[in-house]
Amino acid sequence: MRDYMLTKMSKIGCHVYANDGFEAVKVYKEAFGLDSNAPLLDDGGSLISQELRLNGELFMSVCDKKHMDDVMKKASSNIVNPIMLFTVFFKCKDDLQKAQMCLCISENIFSGIKEPEKGVFYCDIVDKFGVMWHLCVPKDWNSSFIAK
Repeated sequence: MRDYMLTKMSKIGCHVYANDGFEAVKVYKEAFGLDSNAPLLDDGGSLISQELRLNGELFMSVCDKKHMDDVMKKASSNIVNPIMLFTVFFKCKDDLQKAQMCLCISENIFSGIKEPEKGVFYCDIVDKFGVMWHLCVPKDWNSSFIAK
């Protein structure tokens, strides 16, 4: 089963529906050092999709919330807005702090940077677009630069 999954599946893609897609792209590019392709716009000039890349690899995509599909719109009106949580691993605390400063504005929910054990730092932020970020500098990494 595992071999079948490895040949038939790719990684999970991350997509954000933001109240202001263009502003979200700007903030996320600065916070995480991302590059982007040309935006795909609708006839009214709002953002349908824009891919953000890190080292040439897709990191996430962003669009204006008005382009949320009908299923998600119905779910968000019946329950609560869909919740998104992204964990981003950094090599050092300085990189985490830079991202934190870009994402965190006064009205955000911000846990503060914590150090539960020596060499491990993390914080949780809900940005102005309603997306939750768990930013982390882990203590140990494997050979693929994935936190252990």
